[in-house]
Amino acid sequence: MVSRKNRSKKYVTITLGIVNILLLARLATLFAPLSGAFTDVASRIAQTGRAALAITASAAPTASTAPIANVDQNALSDLSVPAAHADQAAQTVLSVPIEPNTPAIYTIQPAPFPGDTGFATQINIADIYDTRFLELVNHERPVNREADAAMIVPAWPGVAVSHTEISIHAQAREAVIELFAAARAGDRGAGDYYISSGYRDYEKQSQIYDEIDDKSYAQPPNHSEHQTGLAVDIMAAGVPQSDMAASQEGRWLAGNAWKYGLLLRYTDDKQGVTGIAGEPWHFRYIGQPHAWYCRQNDLCFEEYIYFLKESGGYAETLDGVEYLVLYQQPENSTLYVPENMEYTISGDNTGAYIITAWR
Repeated sequence: MVSRKNRSKKYVTITLGIVNILLLARLATLFAPLSGAFTDVASRIAQTGRAALAITASAAPTASTAPIANVDQNALSDLSVPAAHADQAAQTVLSVPIEPNTPAIYTIQPAPFPGDTGFATQINIADIYDTRFLELVNHERPVNREADAAMIVPAWPGVAVSHTEISIHAQAREAVIELFAAARAGDRGAGDYYISSGYRDYEKQSQIYDEIDDKSYAQPPNHSEHQTGLAVDIMAAGVPQSDMAASQEGRWLAGNAWKYGLLLRYTDDKQGVTGIAGEPWHFRYIGQPHAWYCRQNDLCFEEYIYFLKESGGYAETLDGVEYLVLYQQPENSTLYVPENMEYTISGDNTGAYIITAWR
């Protein structure tokens, strides 16, 4: 769903001397003419101070893989990563290339603010539709409100389920339909995969949490992604849950779900960050290019949100679609969105918003 643009389209005029508005500094160049290849966004700006900067690209034979600079090793506490594992998580993110597979050398130069270029539009957060696709929910960061009831739909018919009462978010349902179709096209059998759990309200999550003995596989009510409707548990016929990780069916899901915007949310190697043991059946819809980026760089969702916070965003072309991802803290309840691109906006549940634009 594309957010409504502010009809007034008021542009901001701010002098380059204002150096304390980091958000505008990061966005200063995002909407300059791109002339062909999409220009990297604010990832370098985060390393260069708070003045208004522009980033331009020139061809180079090798990709830039500079890590995020000067990261506070305890900063992950802002995302509710367990303190004992914050160093581990930060170190993981530090190893992520800022421009994956991008053959360019980036130079920094002064540039006007968005309001001076005419390529950015202001929008008040009261006027946006928050998709919540990128809302971080974990053991310490609860869902910020109930799921949008209009977007929670029955999974069946259309999706194989363990029982017909299962409902999920409409966007997650479309992703699962495509995933299961791809599995059938690969001669895996039309009935191989099914959803065993989807949306849960507070009462259902409370019941499950109270009944499960091993709490490393469950979140308390209001801390489960299932309450967003964007999380699904996917099983394979004839495969016990305990065997999913090692099974051919489980491996196929792990290797292909990201192509449809579904993130394998909990893995054993990220338990120190997520606080949840590996669940090879639990997938969370986050959409593209986010699922691709997490897969490409071996990031769990907490690490991905942290990366966006530190870098400011990135640009990438996937399957012929140019994506621009922007991480913004609202200034005076205002966000800046691309003027000539489609976009969605999602809160990240930390007070910031992530704009996903494409063309």
